[in-house]
Parts: sequence; structure tokens; C-alpha cells
Amino acid sequence: MVSIALQPALRAEVHVSPQLVTQSILLELSLEELEERIEEEAERNPALVVVRQSEPSWRACDFTVAGDEAGASDLADWVAAPCSAREDILVEFHQRAPKRLHRMAEAIISALDDRGYFCGDLSDLAAAVGCTAADAEDALYILQRLDPPGLGARSLAECLEIQIECLGEPVPPGLVEFVRQCLHGGPARMRQLAKKVLGLSEHRLEALLDFIRTRLRPYPAHLLDGAGFAGQAGAPPAMPDVVLRRVGEQVIVSVPQSERLRLRLDRLYEQMEEQLRHRRALGESERRIRENVRAARELIHLVERRGETLALVAEAVVAHQLEYFLTGDPQRLKPLDQKTIARATGLHESTVCRTLKNKHLLLPDGALLPFEVLFDESLPAKVELHRLVANETPSRPFSDDELAVLLAERGYPMARRTVTKYRLQLSIPAAHARRRAAAKRSHASRAA
Repeated sequence: MVSIALQPALRAEVHVSPQLVTQSILLELSLEELEERIEEEAERNPALVVVRQSEPSWRACDFTVAGDEAGASDLADWVAAPCSAREDILVEFHQRAPKRLHRMAEAIISALDDRGYFCGDLSDLAAAVGCTAADAEDALYILQRLDPPGLGARSLAECLEIQIECLGEPVPPGLVEFVRQCLHGGPARMRQLAKKVLGLSEHRLEALLDFIRTRLRPYPAHLLDGAGFAGQAGAPPAMPDVVLRRVGEQVIVSVPQSERLRLRLDRLYEQMEEQLRHRRALGESERRIRENVRAARELIHLVERRGETLALVAEAVVAHQLEYFLTGDPQRLKPLDQKTIARATGLHESTVCRTLKNKHLLLPDGALLPFEVLFDESLPAKVELHRLVANETPSRPFSDDELAVLLAERGYPMARRTVTKYRLQLSIPAAHARRRAAAKRSHASRAA
């Protein structure tokens, strides 16, 4: 007889409390969103009293730049105003193409799907715009070769072929033929065509597929900031989440939520809850009173925790970038990531991420800045790019290729396409547009 011993199984389970979930949600809210959430809760819960301060102690106009700092730059000079991915592409198209193609390009860009593909009928779109078929083809050709290349492609094969053309380097033999002839149908059909039409071995086919996976992108819109065309950048908020004040050689951090709103328990509900605390049997209305008081206390505590966490994270950011906040010079910015702030505060990196999400800070000079700009790894390169353009000879501005060489010499190696992308993000016109603007200024000066 076989005896079977039953052993208890140990299983570890992680339970997340509702309070922790609510705290995480509150951390991600901006100041305006937090106020809306609090107002909604106050309407539902009569035990919660919201006292709105008539006038906060901070105002943008309170912070002025001293005379010796009047020429100092702030990050608003280096970071362009928010705009959508479609607008960025259209700006680059305007700089690359003749004016007669601009309306057609606008129509094509507006018709792109979230992958960056053009799935409509080009001749119908040209007729609707009042453009010739030849001009429509020219506009699409130029658009497809902007950054990212392949934008506006009408098929996967066309998208990859354009990207191969724009690589500007040798590609594996047979890659173009494979893309042109074998990408119609599913994976099985692709392999059949590769072997039957092109005579590719399995090893050679895998090498081509590996090159496509590592060097090419089937959905060009996903290479844009914001992962395609779905998201549109909004206007900056009316209120900052963190306010910085300069006092001598120190920068003081304050969180406006504590100055704009004050939460407290309704005194009558507090007294009733105190009387009901020692009673065992409670009716429905009495249980509702206790639940309302408990929910109000919990929200007050979580809002206070939110303010403390935001202040803690903001102070760590200020300590790391103190030279920039004291001088206003973007050249003083140091590389910064959320892991650094997590180590400095003792918080989890995900908590730091939620705390800074969609948050803005008011600088001592009155500029409103999103926190995410201070974590932009490309910011030092953008600052150097802006400096090179500002100091160039107006009649002989640097091309993007020349800027790429100069940036590499200064420790910022990058491709020409990356230089073009950063230049557009900084709202810097192309070299020919800068040369034309300089000529106009010179002519106006001579005329004056």
C-alpha cells in the first residue's frame, strides 16, 4: 500500500490596499485636476469641508530677474512651445519643398493614420485640394523622405524601401528585391516567394529579416515623440504644482496645494462621529455618518502625503540642478534621471515617476516649466546646438550636416537627421531660411 502524505502548500500573495491605489492616483494629478477631484468628493461627502484661499501668496509677477541677471537665459528659450507631431512634420516640409506643394502636403499629412501610412486615393485628394496629379506625387515623394523616412508610405514594402534608400549606407545584397517582391501576404507566403522567386536559402532569408528587424521600422509614426499621431500636446496649465523662490544663494521650494486649498472635517459630523464611536448597534444613517467621516479623514491624509512627497521630490531635483536654478543658464544643467531622484529621496522609482508626471514648476524668474524638461537627456546637446546657431555667421549659416560635425567635435555625436529633429524642436529654421532672414535684416538696416 502506498501512503500519500499531504503537505500544506505555501503561497505568497500581494494585496494592494485601496488607500495605496488612491494615493498613487492623487500623485499623478496636476494641481487643477486635484482641485477638481476634491470638489467632486466634497459634493458627495458632507463631512468634508473645503476652504479655498481667496489669493495665494505666490504670483508669477512676484519673481523678477535682477539687473545683473537680465540677460540670463531660461529653458523657455531652448524648448519650443508644445506642438503636435503633424505640425512638426509640416514645418519641416515647408522648409524643404516649394510653396505650391504646401497645401497638398497639409492634406496628405492630415490623412495619415496612426501608423504614419497614407491609405487614401492620392488622385482624389489632389482633386479635392485643386492640385495636379504631378504635384501630388511630388509632395508625397518629399514627405516620404522627411524624418522619419517612410512617413506617408502606401504599403509596408514602400515604407521599408524608402527607409533603405535613406539609410545612406550599404545594405545586404538582395534586400531591396526581397522587400519589393516578397512582402505581399502573410509570413508563410513571404518565405515561399523568397525561396521560389529569389532563390534565397533559409540562412540568407533569416539574415535579411534580422536586418529589417534591427535597422528598419514598419510603422514610421511610432518613431515620433508621443508614439504617433494619437496624442496632441496641450496648453501649459494655469497654475504651477511647485513654486521656486530664490533667497540669496538658496532656492526655496513650496507646494501651492497647501496655500490654495485647505481641507478639514465638518465640526458637526466630527462631534456626531465621536458620540457614535462607543455605540455597538448602529442604524443605516449612523453607519453612513461614520463612513463619511472616515473617508474625509483618509482624503485629508492622502492630500497631505501628496504635498509632502511632491515637496520631497522637488527639493531633490533642485539640489541636483541648483547651479541652473541660481544662474538660469541651461549650460549648468547636469544629466538627471529618475533613478537618481529615487536614491536621493528613498522613494521607489515608480513613485518618483508618478509624482513628476504632468507637473510644472514656476521658476524664480516667473517662467513656467514642465518637470520632464529637466530629465531630457538630449537637453545639453540642444543647448549646444542653439549656441552654435546663435554664434554662426548670418550670411553663412551652418547646414545640418555641418552642425552634426561641430556637435560631434564638442562631445555630442549624432546623425544629421537627429540634428534636424532637434533643430525643429527648438523652432530653429533651416540654413537657407536663416540666410534669407539675415539678408532681409541687413537690407532693412541699410535702408534705415
